[in-house]
Amino acid sequence: MRSRFLVVLLLFFCLPAFGQQITIDVPVGGKLPSLEPLHALFLAEPTLAELTYTCDSSLEPAEFFYLCDLKPGDIITADRCAQAIANLARKRKFKRMHIATQHERDGSVYMHISLESYWTFDRLHVRGISRHKDRLAHLYEQEPGMPYNKQKHKESLKKMVNELQEQGYLGAAIADELKMDEKDKKIDVSLKIDRGRHYKIKQVGITIIDQAGVNVSADEAFIGVVDHLLGLVGKKYSGLLITDATKQTKLLLEQMGYLHPGIHLDRQLNNHEYEVALQFNLQLAAHHQFIFSGNSFFPNERLLKLLNAFGSMHEPPPPLLSAELERLYRAHGFSVAHVEIKERDTHSFVEIHEGERAVINELNIQTLDSASTTSIKADIFPAKSYYETELVQRGIDAISAQLRAQGFWDVAKIDQQFDGQTGKLNLTFDEGPRYYLHSIAVEKFPELVQEQIFSAAPVGEPFDYGLIQKQRAWLTNYLHRNGYMYAEAKPAVTMRGQDSVADDRSKRFVDIVWKIGGVNEPVHFGKTVVPGTCPIPFKDLKHQLAFEEGDTWSKEKMEQSVSRLRDLQIFSHIHLYPEDIAVPAASKTIMLNLVPDDPFEFRLRAGALGISKNFIWTQGVTYKVGATFLYKNVGHRGGILGADADVTGFEQRVSGYYRHPWLWGKRVASLTKGYSNKYIQPVMIGKRLPLYIVTQQGGLLGLSYKHRLEIPWIFPGEHALITVGANVGFEWVKTTLPDFKGDEAARLQHARAALAINFSPALDGVKVPYFYVEPTVVIDRMDDKLNPTRGTFTVASIKCVASLRPGNNNNLLNVDHAVEEIVDGAREDLLVEPNKEVARLNNHGEPGASSFVKFLIEHSWYVPAGSAVFAFRIRGGHVFNQRFSQIMPPERFYLGGPQTVRGYQPDFVPPLGRYEENCKCIYVPQGGRSMVNLNAEIRFPLFQKFSGAIFQDAGALFADEFTASIRERFVTASGFGIRYNTPIGPIRFDLGIKWRAPHEHEHRIAWYLALGHAF
Repeated sequence: MRSRFLVVLLLFFCLPAFGQQITIDVPVGGKLPSLEPLHALFLAEPTLAELTYTCDSSLEPAEFFYLCDLKPGDIITADRCAQAIANLARKRKFKRMHIATQHERDGSVYMHISLESYWTFDRLHVRGISRHKDRLAHLYEQEPGMPYNKQKHKESLKKMVNELQEQGYLGAAIADELKMDEKDKKIDVSLKIDRGRHYKIKQVGITIIDQAGVNVSADEAFIGVVDHLLGLVGKKYSGLLITDATKQTKLLLEQMGYLHPGIHLDRQLNNHEYEVALQFNLQLAAHHQFIFSGNSFFPNERLLKLLNAFGSMHEPPPPLLSAELERLYRAHGFSVAHVEIKERDTHSFVEIHEGERAVINELNIQTLDSASTTSIKADIFPAKSYYETELVQRGIDAISAQLRAQGFWDVAKIDQQFDGQTGKLNLTFDEGPRYYLHSIAVEKFPELVQEQIFSAAPVGEPFDYGLIQKQRAWLTNYLHRNGYMYAEAKPAVTMRGQDSVADDRSKRFVDIVWKIGGVNEPVHFGKTVVPGTCPIPFKDLKHQLAFEEGDTWSKEKMEQSVSRLRDLQIFSHIHLYPEDIAVPAASKTIMLNLVPDDPFEFRLRAGALGISKNFIWTQGVTYKVGATFLYKNVGHRGGILGADADVTGFEQRVSGYYRHPWLWGKRVASLTKGYSNKYIQPVMIGKRLPLYIVTQQGGLLGLSYKHRLEIPWIFPGEHALITVGANVGFEWVKTTLPDFKGDEAARLQHARAALAINFSPALDGVKVPYFYVEPTVVIDRMDDKLNPTRGTFTVASIKCVASLRPGNNNNLLNVDHAVEEIVDGAREDLLVEPNKEVARLNNHGEPGASSFVKFLIEHSWYVPAGSAVFAFRIRGGHVFNQRFSQIMPPERFYLGGPQTVRGYQPDFVPPLGRYEENCKCIYVPQGGRSMVNLNAEIRFPLFQKFSGAIFQDAGALFADEFTASIRERFVTASGFGIRYNTPIGPIRFDLGIKWRAPHEHEHRIAWYLALGHAF
């Protein structure tokens, strides 16, 4: 506050030094008044010596000078100054602008702009409820970034209270709190919702008054209405409940003959007991009851609803009503339906003779020139279709469309006959003259005639009338995509006839010229204006935009910009749009509304993780709990500080990270992360004793850059989203085999465990430090990340790992051989002190680990085929190092499970190790040095949100050498699955069946329940 007072005081003494001054008041909408006074300031069009500004709220210099677009040395005109003032006004932040100038003798001018801000609405916080929270928030009428309006605030609170009362919380109250940010002149609105208790209906009173004013509530004739309303007693009150009860009451009265009754409801609240008493007052109109007989296809309610469409007539004309009912029946195939209405006092007896419903058994299509009917598809109607008016009309339209596609533009139906007994439908058409294409041109863009959409219609051939609409759509899309925002394509068709033809049919030749209106020059992007206060540094915000000022207009670039801003994950709403879209202009100012998300977010998750080996659900299911903490837009710099923790019965993962979206003034994202992970590999599911435990602690620094570009020699005419990244980090990895308490038998089990997973026991329990570099390239051409239907997805990575604990590999090999001798019983001396022997065999007294390079590539592609999608994926990888047994288990390749080879349990694709315990042989996964994986799926819709899939998976793993042929190593599985589509991806159930089960312990069938597609 003190600094702001000093600025104001300084301006008070300094402004008189400026020669000329004007003040401009800006209304709430940002529309400026006349700027004629500016002409008096810049009559001589001076040179700008310096531009300064002050603002009573935060406004970055980068944003101010970008909007003003004035720099020292520029010639200042009234128009340029007016444009600068208009750009500042578009922020809808400033209510008053004071402009002062000081003209120097050398013709230059010093200009100072003083900005006085509105208090603007920034964010809405809703507390006190969890359900329907978003629904209430949408009722708040003020938009973030707009000047705060006290009246709109009050009206919004009233709407929210009314909504809560509609839900049944009749005593709901809302306490509001305004948090004012003096620096930015922003207002955060915090609402605490007190719904109170849900009110119950204690009692219902009913008063029924007839047309004569007599209370007939107690009459037995109305007992059904009374019982229906009394049924509300004891139920929870809601507006929906009352609406449904009122509709049903009205229907009951109409069925009794009281058309269009008046229903009025009064309610009385008991706020102490949270109860409500309802009083229904029913006003009856004249009694006139319709009694239906003979109807079986339409229920009484449907027929009565049709008759009610005639209003509140006391005596509707019976012929009119009969005609309407007969029309309804004939429209649904009852061609001989007859309705007779007999009037008796206050009753109308409606006798309906429906007759048989007509069926179309045969379709006969004729034209005046029979030759044109040969190519018409006669399967217009489904087999045994009912003769319904709407269905027949759709068939006539389909036949007409087929004839127009053959060049008969003027086709018209001239006769329609239907034989109800035989079910034969005869349709006769006058196809008219046939139109042939003579020439086609595109005004102002003659080169477009070579495009497929125009060359698809050969000159001299019959011209499909429907192509005109397709060409118009293509032209409009092409022009708009290339910056001609206001272009309109209209066809100018000229015709000329030719009569002397051999087949005695008249011909018409057409010349089509596409007139392009509204095209002078392409529209360009203008300034980008952020209403209110920019939530992140303005210069960094510009990095996220896919366009710059002066670029040719592109809808695709607008969509890319929104996608980039959404990737920051710090905004709850993003709205990017051109200002005054309906007003043509050479350049369009772009408005960017950004609503910051809540800065702090805490997420909890819990569930069950299924790793079952068969259909027994309880076997192999573990809990899964996790939490995430996010601090978004740290320091208003766009970064996210986060922490994750996930725990299952077999795995624990904890990490903390900071992600920043910009680096070195470029759109290069950085990630700084520390993590600690623990994985427990069980001997077998259900046993508490682990086969081994892996711990990983480390940290990394990652950089990534995303860019959408065209690679013409790979994707001609298409764009791909390419992500290039690299991680550099340190990591400590330790693999620990089970501790068997030191007896000889236990030591033997220890050695057997090492051999089972093909892991060097010299590395058992050793914490090995690694330094690694991992570059990655991702190419994304999918049309949808959650449910792709076309495109490709490619990822390739190379992980180069250097061990920081050097060792003698020959000694490691000796230790491995020694342990093999232990298991075979040839080295009884090692059974006494195996650890001492292991240390002796290593020169340094401590075992070392080898470095390695891990390569992985994956490519998926998706091909639509009607409503189905063919999906394919191929993966391959290899670890380059000296000996497989020295590769830590987490760095090996594994196959099996819901993402790789379905039919095999997670990680259980061979090679498998044998582990004996209590004279029982148990198979455990070893992983592989080399991996290949193939997947193919056919995905197809079923009904509503359900879809199905048939899949074929295959894969192979290899350890030290290709000791077995690929045919022996290759495993395959086939199966099918069901998916239920949700906003976060499909919930997937897959059932996989192995082609062969090489081990007795394996089941031939495996099932999985997961979220998202397998690939």
